[in-house]
Amino acid sequence: MRTFLAFGLILILGLYGCIGQTCPSTADPVCGKDGITYTNACQATQAGTEVKSKGSCEANLCEDSDGGKDLFNQGTASARAGSLQDKCKDALTVEEAYCSANAAASEAIPCPSGFACTAGACVKAPCQDTDNGKDEKVKGTVTSPGTSNSDECSGSYSVKEYYCSGNDAKSEDIDCGDGMQCVSGACIEASCLDSDGGKDAAKSGTVTKGKDSFQDTCSGASAVKEYFCNAKKVESEVMACQAGFSCKEGKCTKDVCADSDGGKDILVKGTASFQNMTGTDNCYSATAVLEYFCYSETSMQNEKINCGTGKECFDGKCRTVQCAENLTSIDETSQMYNIANYDDTDELILHVGETVEINDEFMVKLYSISGNTSTFRMYENYEAFKDTDHLCSFSLDTGEDDNDFCSENTETIEVLSVNDSEDFAELSIGEYHAVQYYSQEGSVSDWTSNPICPDDEVVYDLYKAEFYPYLDTSGSGLDLEGKRFDIFDTTATIVDVSSDTVTFELDGDEYELESGDEFSYLGQDYRATLTFNDGGLFKFDARPA
Repeated sequence: MRTFLAFGLILILGLYGCIGQTCPSTADPVCGKDGITYTNACQATQAGTEVKSKGSCEANLCEDSDGGKDLFNQGTASARAGSLQDKCKDALTVEEAYCSANAAASEAIPCPSGFACTAGACVKAPCQDTDNGKDEKVKGTVTSPGTSNSDECSGSYSVKEYYCSGNDAKSEDIDCGDGMQCVSGACIEASCLDSDGGKDAAKSGTVTKGKDSFQDTCSGASAVKEYFCNAKKVESEVMACQAGFSCKEGKCTKDVCADSDGGKDILVKGTASFQNMTGTDNCYSATAVLEYFCYSETSMQNEKINCGTGKECFDGKCRTVQCAENLTSIDETSQMYNIANYDDTDELILHVGETVEINDEFMVKLYSISGNTSTFRMYENYEAFKDTDHLCSFSLDTGEDDNDFCSENTETIEVLSVNDSEDFAELSIGEYHAVQYYSQEGSVSDWTSNPICPDDEVVYDLYKAEFYPYLDTSGSGLDLEGKRFDIFDTTATIVDVSSDTVTFELDGDEYELESGDEFSYLGQDYRATLTFNDGGLFKFDARPA
């Protein structure tokens, strides 16, 4: 029994922790749950009570269950003199209770935006829409805390629709649609309006409904497609014009002759019309106009009228003579002209570096001579030759021939003889050609055909030609005298080619030129630059002097 009592005593001493100890005299008042003020917490524990709060009991006479001015929780401020509970002053204001100087007090505090007062606390307020969403045909009102907006017209045919998105109020412009209009914040069926008052074929009217518009139009030459209102609907009907009337600009009008230039006005191009007849002024000749006009209200005629001195007819009217220039460009590159065709009955002399065109546009160049062996290069065409892009090289000894160079099944080429010292070979070819390739640039000025206007002229800013084989009446073994070559968009006849001179006939005039000589063609002066080689004339270049 003694053991049990001793254990209980030890337990009690352990719970209070101060048995056998002296509490400090430090003044740190606390209020015990028994309502007594103690000097410090140790003395309250020794007295067998728990600490309710720091400070004296007289200084803690008021308590607020929500800890102060907390708008979002309902609390109660309790004091000896009485208690106050948080409550709603109105839908958006809280009468908030709190402790002030050991007494319960209250203050009216508005809820933040988007909140409303419910049961003494600010809570997130719901958004409400009287037309339940985006209903453009009903005028609604959206309310949310602190705001209220009603649907309104944003234009004649659109509505600004307010609606709820969660707890927030938003708005959107919505088109009313065809045949609708906005009135007092809602889309309603639009009224039908007719500017000519109904089915009146003598007037051109317009029917409108909402943003839609319908214009009376002609249905053929003598009927009107008439639009009109039938209650709120837009309808149409084709109405025939009476005799002597025809449809013009959406209405029936009396047929009378009309002339757009008001009569015999030769300085204006006009059109006269009556019923199904129409006449537009036009040029009878270069100096006279065929003028259409109204002879009476119900007839039209035409008459040839001379323009007079210094005048010409242009586009159906008389005007002072004008000199107009039509300028066109000349731009031709690598044009081929075939001077003459030859075969194996015509022996050809080629010097090293010279080229001849054989069948199918192949170009064959004598590349080199060594002993009795001639080496050639073959090109697919002139463009490949200019790019030095040869298909293959091949060699023939004197007396040797072949017809399948570069595996292209070409004409037969035979080397008849070789002159190693003078670097030329005499050849027999199944089919070959004397050709020229030329390029030219310039312009053509074509003036209005009238004596007072400048003469037409052609100017060549550049002409250059190359000949294959070289242009010579004897050096290539070919007789080219009397043959023709292309120059300045016409052809010239070869008279003679020497080592430094070419003579040719062009448009009835004979030209004998050395390099650097000037000559005249079509009233323009040109300077010739000629390039001669062993085989004859290779290049002919002419530019304005």
